[in-house]
Amino acid sequence: MMTQQAQWSPETERAFKEVLYRFMGEIEATKAALYLRHPDGGWRLAVQYGFGRHDSLSAELSDEANLVRMIRAFATEPRSYNDQAELVGVSEYLAGAGTSRLMLVPMQVEGDLAGFVDARDKSRQRRFAVDDLELARAIADELSSLVAALPRPTPPSDDATEESPEAEAKTGDQRPAEHTEALVDDHGVDELRAAVADSLIDPRVIAVALTMAGPRAAATLIEQREGSPTIDLRAVIRHQEDAMQRAAVPVPPPAAWRTEIQHFPGLAAADRTQFIASSVLLADTGSSLVASAVTGAEAAVARQALERLRGRVESAHEGSRLRLVRRGLARRLLQPGDRRYPELVAHCLGVSRLSWSLAKALGLGDDMVEAAALAGLLHDVGMRELDYDRLYLHPTPGPEDRRTYRLHVEVGERIVRVEGFDDIADAVRHHHERWDGDGYPDQLARDDIPLLSRIVHAAEVFDLFTAANSYRPAVGPDRAITILKRAAGQQFDPGVVEALVRVVA
Repeated sequence: MMTQQAQWSPETERAFKEVLYRFMGEIEATKAALYLRHPDGGWRLAVQYGFGRHDSLSAELSDEANLVRMIRAFATEPRSYNDQAELVGVSEYLAGAGTSRLMLVPMQVEGDLAGFVDARDKSRQRRFAVDDLELARAIADELSSLVAALPRPTPPSDDATEESPEAEAKTGDQRPAEHTEALVDDHGVDELRAAVADSLIDPRVIAVALTMAGPRAAATLIEQREGSPTIDLRAVIRHQEDAMQRAAVPVPPPAAWRTEIQHFPGLAAADRTQFIASSVLLADTGSSLVASAVTGAEAAVARQALERLRGRVESAHEGSRLRLVRRGLARRLLQPGDRRYPELVAHCLGVSRLSWSLAKALGLGDDMVEAAALAGLLHDVGMRELDYDRLYLHPTPGPEDRRTYRLHVEVGERIVRVEGFDDIADAVRHHHERWDGDGYPDQLARDDIPLLSRIVHAAEVFDLFTAANSYRPAVGPDRAITILKRAAGQQFDPGVVEALVRVVA
């Protein structure tokens, strides 16, 4: 399918940009560009974020361009490239934008390659992972839906013919794209890791393997007792595949399994025949969570270890489900009705993620960590009721605009209280207070400022300095940290800044 970009409305462009920002919010790619097939041939840049004016980014790509050749080589599956050796032919092009890691995500519409996303460099110099590819596929599906709704290009000939009934039937038979829902959230994953480690308290258990799987990929964490015999990873994977087949859940292809092995301190198990027990502990809409226990004792010990783990997993899943429902409601508060606020959403997602990490780094309890994530997500919700289009990205607001802008903390507090988020209402109201008492709206100082407000304030300023969708030119994380450290003890809580340094290091 070819797109007619000249007929785009501003609303359409904002919709594309909002979805593209999901690469930042969910995958943490620092830059991304969307290319669409053009009626005249080749590929045109549609929208992008993160690339500066002097960065190398082609406005048009021919079918012979190396990026396009790479996309066509695997037309339906996202791919990531974390090593320079994999980037033959495009390494200089990437270097022109100061990037070294690449993710290419194809977009299919009606069986044809209609576009692709060129995403770069995960934040904090991390590598793209298998889970990122699953997220990228879901985002590409949403982008493909937007492309499918675009107007078709006008045929160049006056002898245009109507589509055949067969073509019309094919269009109407489009099936919903596969979407794998998360069984546990970030906090739930931490709970699962702890549960796996606890399973090794029984000295008869050699190792426990926990796999989160979708139809196309699987990630396996293996906790193994130090000094124990080598585990046959292929046997563990085969066991898990058999368990998935018995439970009638999708089994990813063998090449799509990735494993991480960690060693648990403790006494070495005796070198005896290993027994493996495997079971699907959770399954939902194409996703599954599968566990295996490996023991040198009788098989019953492995099965008992799995049953103990099952209870912990179900608890983590239920907690995750409740948190995800609440976060989903919070996110909908940012964009009620048909109005879209892409820059606001992208900023709030970034602040939410960083606030969650800061709360964990400060050693806060689970409830406070979750509240920090919600407070970060909704801290600027009041902007939606003000003159958003004029105020939100205005680089040089006048005195009257600044007075109006300051109202967003009080408006936001009212919104979250009405919607039942009383536990974060104070955090929203006071997230612009300063450590020295010169903030607003109530000029609170030091420990009188709610801790969640102090966390969100530091996270928000860091995001504004480093995010591509900010109203100001982005700076690198090191430069942003330097600025915040200078203001520690004046604008920011020094303890929060110290935690921020640890989180982004």
